[in-house]
Amino acid sequence: MTDYATRLNLIGAEADTQVGELAAENTGLRSEIVLLEAEVARLQAIIDSQPPPPPPPPPPPPLRTLFGCSAPSGIDPLEQALGVRLAARRSYDRSIPAAFSAHEAWVDVGRRASVLSVKATDWTASGRARAADAIRAFGSTWPEGHVGYLIVNHEPENDGRAAADFRALQAAVVAAWKEVAPGIPIGGNLMSYSTVPASGRNPDEWVYDGWDFLSWDGYNKATKTIEQVFTPCMAVNIRHGGLPFAIAEYGDVNDSTRLTWTRQGVELVASHGGPFCTYWNSTQTGLPYVWKNAQYPAVRDIALAYGGTAL
Repeated sequence: MTDYATRLNLIGAEADTQVGELAAENTGLRSEIVLLEAEVARLQAIIDSQPPPPPPPPPPPPLRTLFGCSAPSGIDPLEQALGVRLAARRSYDRSIPAAFSAHEAWVDVGRRASVLSVKATDWTASGRARAADAIRAFGSTWPEGHVGYLIVNHEPENDGRAAADFRALQAAVVAAWKEVAPGIPIGGNLMSYSTVPASGRNPDEWVYDGWDFLSWDGYNKATKTIEQVFTPCMAVNIRHGGLPFAIAEYGDVNDSTRLTWTRQGVELVASHGGPFCTYWNSTQTGLPYVWKNAQYPAVRDIALAYGGTAL
């Protein structure tokens, strides 16, 4: 009996000791908690005293469609008559000039953006290499800060050559252009007629997917609407990764609908976020596409709505 009481006393003493140790440990933990709470309060005070972070930068503005025309007979007299500086002008060269200053687009510098074409006539392997060298030289002379868009060989499907050779040409010149003028978009330009089954062509064969945009030429020589001419074209852009859609040439032979076509063309491009829309205001084809003097005020309003500035 005495041994049992002794064991109970020992157990009780051990329990008291453990309780004491746990109590001491609990006191220590509470002290640590108090210290941690104080540290948290100190850090929160530092955070609260700091100025709020700056707001994130706003997203870049959406691409604005530039409206213009060709006017190879003289852009300055036309703009004077319109009373507006157009946002862009379409121009051509039958070769690849040695320097930008030798291209017709030189007159645009400091005035308006350029939608300009050059042409490589030899699509063979050696010709493609020479074209790439010529494009590097041309691009290296592009005026600093001048806004523009380059097309190498517009309407290539009308040249009687192989589409595969054209795509190979584009691969060479696009790579060369990106080396010297990466800030200037380079793209393609096809004929809306090539989307018509009667043309016997497959426009998709003439698209190089490495372009920055794909523009089109299309005309109303009868009673077609803008949508009838260019909706099949936009479908090609969509099939090729959504290449930005633009119109490089368009015109209407009808005096009664010419202004409607002019306005609807740029509206169509703008509604798809396209970079430019340039009307074919030229008599070179012998067809009556040019704006009449009485139409100038309406053209001026269209130009002002799409990047133009009043003179």
